Amino acid sequence: MNIDDILASVSNTERLPQRTADLQALTRAWVAERCAPELLPWPEELVERVMDRIKLQLDKYPHHHLPSPNLSPTESQYLTHRCSLLSHHFNTSFLSSFPAQLQKLDDTAGGISMVDGPDTEAAVFVRVLRDAGHVEVQGEQGVGVVELRRGDVWCVRWSSVKGAVLRGDVEMV
Repeated sequence: MNIDDILASVSNTERLPQRTADLQALTRAWVAERCAPELLPWPEELVERVMDRIKLQLDKYPHHHLPSPNLSPTESQYLTHRCSLLSHHFNTSFLSSFPAQLQKLDDTAGGISMVDGPDTEAAVFVRVLRDAGHVEVQGEQGVGVVELRRGDVWCVRWSSVKGAVLRGDVEMV
């Protein structure tokens, strides 16, 4: 393998999934902008595509994500507007015909929340970037404990590795 082969493998985005190609393109645009002596053209199509994916993620559980310190001001404004539209739509469509005690969208009566949220027990694939301690895993033999060692790749519950991901010890793959 020579340098041309290496450069070709990095430059070839035809066989990459769209998300990976977009990440590479965003990284390249960011590096180019930082290094260029003047402003470069805005990568509008690329940014719109990425923002659409972010909006899809936010749209899954709009009421759950508000308020959240993880949102940018733009995301917070978007979600606030979306929740307002949804509330108005639900109210005019059917909620107004319910008794007053059943009209709240964020009700938690009886210990059951009306607000759906993401499944924090969902399985995720992670790669360990640096030793990250022990986590509980569910296997065929029941609950066990595994050590997250640098270089390992695991399929584990999000709730078990969220802290390690946020610390940067583990990355999603």
